[in-house]
Amino acid sequence: MRAAGSGILGISDAKEAHVDGPADLQPCLDALPLAALLLGPSGVVAANALAHEMLGREAAGIGARVIAAVDRHGPGAARGVLDAGEGRILEFALGPSCGGHRVALLRAADADVRLRHRLERRLEFERLLTRSSAALMRSGDARLDGEIETVLGNVGGFFDVDRAYVFLIDEAAGTQSNTHEWTAPGVSREVQNLQGVPLDTFPWLLERLRGDAVFSYDRLEDLPPAAQAERREFEREGIRSILIVPLWSGARLRGFIGFDAVRRHVAWNESYVVGLRLLAQMVAGALDARALARQLRRQAMHDALTGLPNRAYLRQRFLPGSACHAGTLVGVVDVDDFKRVNDHHGHAAGDAVLREIGKRLTDVLGPEATVARLGGGEFVVVEPSPSEPATRLAARLVGIAARPFEVAGSLQAIGISLGMVEARGPACLDALLERADAAMYRAKATGKNRWVLAGTDLVTEPEFDTLPD
Repeated sequence: MRAAGSGILGISDAKEAHVDGPADLQPCLDALPLAALLLGPSGVVAANALAHEMLGREAAGIGARVIAAVDRHGPGAARGVLDAGEGRILEFALGPSCGGHRVALLRAADADVRLRHRLERRLEFERLLTRSSAALMRSGDARLDGEIETVLGNVGGFFDVDRAYVFLIDEAAGTQSNTHEWTAPGVSREVQNLQGVPLDTFPWLLERLRGDAVFSYDRLEDLPPAAQAERREFEREGIRSILIVPLWSGARLRGFIGFDAVRRHVAWNESYVVGLRLLAQMVAGALDARALARQLRRQAMHDALTGLPNRAYLRQRFLPGSACHAGTLVGVVDVDDFKRVNDHHGHAAGDAVLREIGKRLTDVLGPEATVARLGGGEFVVVEPSPSEPATRLAARLVGIAARPFEVAGSLQAIGISLGMVEARGPACLDALLERADAAMYRAKATGKNRWVLAGTDLVTEPEFDTLPD
């Protein structure tokens, strides 16, 4: 593509010309036979009549995209092809710098150029999907959220939109929340405004998504009257074009991925929509895989009956050889005569007692403490930052059993025995547990329903009596 004359600008000595400002080049722009934009460091500073006719209000945006395309090619004259939106493919040629400004010439691409451009773009998009899939598969639990936002940014940049995001639905709470968001420079972030949004806020959109329809509007004016709530929200966010793709987890609508154009109108080719559906399922698969991994880790590290941490959790948190700092309190709790509860009232009643004991122990301790169930009627408590002496905390722990438990429809007094040890210096958890366990058996041997502090001769008397079975 070349304008009439000896140079791309029609000015043979463009590199040497002395230019005081955009006004000096306006006559040259007007004389050119093609649409021409005068580009400065901050964008378009002038345009000829043909450019105004071709681009209208999009001139500034097209100029910025020409600059971005040229930046990818490096210094010197450049030419290329860009998608101007709404089905328009433009060829551009950029002349050499002239007084700090450059002139971009544009014309509508011919059929061969349009076809080649679309094929190249399609190949680029498929490569982008492949890279995105690999990145999501490689990301671990901690990195997944950041990787999703990187993928949103890459896809948003490919389509030259201004905002890309993920919403996830919480059916139990009846809400939807913006969980991941990417925005182009200078575009407002909306994630903080879109948390816990009731599902019935945008009923028309939700109905379409539940029907697995893609929500795509190049212009908000085309929204139907039934979408009044959606139109108000889109207008508040300054959206000019929008595309929303449902995100499925099996047969359940998990949420959606959306793309907003704020600076200009954008039209999405149907072939890209198919790829974006695939992207949505990639994201859904990554989120589902993380949720499953977390669930499996929790199941491995927690007691299925009470939901409390288990022995494996203690081993992981307090690795063998690692030290509990001085002042840490460790206790071993055992339910007195728990076998009688199971034998006389059934295992369901015994399970209910164990759940209640776990809850009461947790309520007594501070936020940094750990309550774990080892099995049967045996629990472990670890309080790394006690706010009271060991003797007082021990008394409060045993005191949780002062209130009777409901067993098979009646109230029963069930005692617990506690052995507790205080770390006098750095000590490993295994050693502290061994001492606490021995103290617990001393409490059992001296009458049950009491506590013993390891390393002392102190043996308490029970503050209440257990009822006969």
